[in-house]
Amino acid sequence: MPMPEEFDKTVQEIASSEEDKEKIAETGYFYLAQQINFNTQQISRLDNKIDKLDEKMETKFSLLENRINGLENRINGLDNRINSLMLWMIATVITMIVGFGGIITVLALKI
Repeated sequence: MPMPEEFDKTVQEIASSEEDKEKIAETGYFYLAQQINFNTQQISRLDNKIDKLDEKMETKFSLLENRINGLENRINGLDNRINSLMLWMIATVITMIVGFGGIITVLALKI
């Protein structure tokens, strides 16, 4: 196995024989593999947490969207009611004008 330069220097400083060098290298690569596995597990856990958070956010956003749609429907219903009331009010005003016009005409004819 090729060793990084710094690791090779450290092994040469510690090891007294070629057999020691091989043991140190094997031990170093073993610990390195363990570290890589641990880091991979941590990343997996974080990915799972992010996925769960993403699902929760999607659920919350869809609930919020449903509520907003419900409010929009209610607002549209209110708009329709206001339009109906405006038409009723206009009809009432026209009726009052016609009625007062009739009263004024009758009074004018009597005078």
